[in-house]
Amino acid sequence: MMKRLLCLFCLLVLTFLALPQPQVHAQDEITPERIINAYNAMRTARGLRPLIVDPILMQTAQETADLMALYHMTDHIGNVRGRVMAAGYGNGKPAWATENFAIGPMSFDFLLQVWSDDAHMIPAVNPNYRHVGAGIAEYNGSVYYILHAAYTVDGDYVAPTAPAATQDPNAMATLWVSQIIYPVQTSTPPAAGEAWMHTVRSGQSLWSIALAYDTHIADIARLNNISLENPVIYSGQKLLLPTPIVPWDTPTAAPTQADELPTPTASPLPPTPRPTATATLFLPSPTPLPAPARPAASFPFGTVIASIAGLGLLLILIGLRARR
Repeated sequence: MMKRLLCLFCLLVLTFLALPQPQVHAQDEITPERIINAYNAMRTARGLRPLIVDPILMQTAQETADLMALYHMTDHIGNVRGRVMAAGYGNGKPAWATENFAIGPMSFDFLLQVWSDDAHMIPAVNPNYRHVGAGIAEYNGSVYYILHAAYTVDGDYVAPTAPAATQDPNAMATLWVSQIIYPVQTSTPPAAGEAWMHTVRSGQSLWSIALAYDTHIADIARLNNISLENPVIYSGQKLLLPTPIVPWDTPTAAPTQADELPTPTASPLPPTPRPTATATLFLPSPTPLPAPARPAASFPFGTVIASIAGLGLLLILIGLRARR
């Protein structure tokens, strides 16, 4: 009896170890390309032609995401049809458009669940829609996801060729940069001996960062090996900032007695002025990369192993009692 119980316990342990272990994903990144591909997959599954990535819709979607994130909007801006036509979609022809938006951060699967109702599924099920664009913006901890889909009434509108003739939504989002500039939230000055860093956020440029930290574009570019000929930065990039300078004539501690002050013999020389570097080329930052989602919870191996061990001990005790 005892041997049978021990064999049963060993069999349970071996069975658990043989089970396939779940894959833990460190990130669940959402990109414009992933959103567009998901909707095109839903269209093709219904026998509809996939939507064509349109650079104008990529631009309007990104600017919508930037504007809504900047003002913490919780509802649509409105008149998406008029906005995409004003941006040039349709080349002056009457057009129809729809807009999906969601506020995160969230996982990609949850985003698709949020957009699974009839109103948000229009780009996936309506055969009239021809073109698509998507944008993502992060500001103050919130992430805004935008999808724009549109078509012209006569259906013969041809999307303009994007720079570099690309149809990659992520590359196109970088080429068609939103003109909305976010206010820069400065980081805390570092302690002595530490580097001063700034994390680039959506809608920030070298110009706005340099202005916020009271420094110069050339100084930031030099410290971070950024070419002034093409000063491109991206969302999430960490920039090294010039160390704050303490004026040479600023006392480090006040004297405790008035008569401890030395008698000046001559007027001190004025401090040497800092050289001023200028740059005339100010470009906005590229479209932000999305922030990574929270990692998936790991499988509770310890709890399962402890439960199996407890079960084995219980079986052994039952066997010993049965032998008496």
